[in-house]
Amino acid sequence: MLNLRQLLSIRQALLTSMCHLCHLPSNNTFSLCAQCIAILPWNNAFCIKCAAKLPDELGHNICGYCISHPWAFDYCFAAFSYESYIRKMVAQLKFHKQLINAHLLGQLLCQQIPHWYKDKTLPQVLIPVPLHPSRTRKRGFNQALEICKTISKLTHIPIDYKICRRIKKTQPQTTLHKDERKINLIDAFTIKQTDKKALAANYQHVAIVDDVFTTGGTVNALARALKKTGIKQVDVWCVARAKRVK
Repeated sequence: MLNLRQLLSIRQALLTSMCHLCHLPSNNTFSLCAQCIAILPWNNAFCIKCAAKLPDELGHNICGYCISHPWAFDYCFAAFSYESYIRKMVAQLKFHKQLINAHLLGQLLCQQIPHWYKDKTLPQVLIPVPLHPSRTRKRGFNQALEICKTISKLTHIPIDYKICRRIKKTQPQTTLHKDERKINLIDAFTIKQTDKKALAANYQHVAIVDDVFTTGGTVNALARALKKTGIKQVDVWCVARAKRVK
């Protein structure tokens, strides 16, 4: 008779052989079949500064908004447009604690990294966007950190999730007027005083990791705080890029 551990092992093997979206055999190294992967809203042509979708013929270029509105970070990459299955998977992760989605989204993002960094040097460390402690307690986890764990495992780039803290309980940027968004994230993040010199000494190139880039205010505020320590380059890696909020 099989024991509990063996039963759980068989159950896990069966689960990982099925596509998480269509529930048919995946025949893949992770729980999505080739057909479902193909129909995901991949962000193939985008602005290299804010990851906004561009017409395919423009490829990877800089959009007009970013030319006139420079960011604190240097580059932004998003694997998908924030729609269809990706929007559903992010919502299931954040609001229904389906942590398997963090693993899947991290795997999918990693597929794009070789395209993003063909002629560029990879970051030395990954920094997931921190949640305010009250939000972490309510949700029970930080979705950016959970996604980051898979990325780190696959790329062998270490994570530093302790260096930055979110000290201001901010309102969601999408619920605010343009002028309110400008002040909402002022001084929202802090870098540990004892680690500021060590951070710049150890890292000159970092990547902020988040689930969705919407207004860009959150990652911009964090990038600004990191650059104040002396870090030279801050990239942003997001699972998805939402449509620009006016």
